[in-house]
Amino acid sequence: NAQLTIDRNITFSYAPPTENSDLLVMTDSSSVLFLNHGTFYSTTTGAHLTKGTLRIGRRSFISSDATVESEAIVFGDGSDSANDILVEILPDASIELTSGYLINKNVIG
Repeated sequence: NAQLTIDRNITFSYAPPTENSDLLVMTDSSSVLFLNHGTFYSTTTGAHLTKGTLRIGRRSFISSDATVESEAIVFGDGSDSANDILVEILPDASIELTSGYLINKNVIG
């Protein structure tokens, strides 16, 4: 039941000191990452988003330094629907990949 809001003109930078793309942990769909005209950014470490909800409000952005798919921001794990991330786009909202790679490994949809 936690929510992290990345609001207007704010960038959340996922840049861990170690090459671990699984440090942002959501326990279930009640865990929400809310991009509300903000940016979710990752270094070449990449970021794996599973189990929670990615809520998109207004015009929001995803960006990374990835130059190959192994450095991508990844939704889900590709093997278990319980690890899918629910992507919820609110009315009049949009999401834009501005650089890098984004891979959808959600099993459902």
